[in-house]
Amino acid sequence: MKETIWRKVAFLCDIIDIASIRNRERDDEDLWFRATFPEERNPSLILSILLLIVRYFILLPIKITLLILCITAFLMVAAFLVCFAFFIIIQFFVFLLGYKALKECSA
Repeated sequence: MKETIWRKVAFLCDIIDIASIRNRERDDEDLWFRATFPEERNPSLILSILLLIVRYFILLPIKITLLILCITAFLMVAAFLVCFAFFIIIQFFVFLLGYKALKECSA
């Protein structure tokens, strides 16, 4: 029993070692990439400003507009359902009043 537990622990340690070796390899590749292509990792100031303009002055208003449209559509559907329910209730009472009146007239 203890032997199988230690085998499982050793297996997990091997997996962790393999994962850490792979992470080190990725870090080495990343360092090599940064050393070889420094301009790819550090965008220029103009590009950063353009990205900020696109993010805050174009994408953000579009997201806000879509959110407002979704909320408006939800409220319109909710109002339609409430009005439809009231219409059904009123029709039911009109039907009952008509039925009563018809019963009284025929009696």
